[in-house]
Amino acid sequence: HCYAGKDRTGVIAALLLALADVRPELIAADYTASTQYLRDGWLAAAPPEEHQKILEHLRCPEEHVHNLLTHLDSEYRGPIEYLRHLGLSRQEILGIRMRLRG
Repeated sequence: HCYAGKDRTGVIAALLLALADVRPELIAADYTASTQYLRDGWLAAAPPEEHQKILEHLRCPEEHVHNLLTHLDSEYRGPIEYLRHLGLSRQEILGIRMRLRG
């Protein structure tokens, strides 16, 4: 379901921002901004008849991030436990978190 790497990148960015205790609405706004940043380059490289399809694929709706964060909370009790599920140690996760929080 990924187009232009935005969704894979968006998931990782959202996970890291959540780990740093960024508010969900700010994480969602950051993801949504990707639509504008990706738009011009993709449209310039495509023929006009492809533009509508490209615009739909580049859409980054806020609800996607809210759904991701809700899933992390309901299934894993948040980003820390999700990263533990993936195999990171508590020490590794706390180290990442401290670096992100500056």
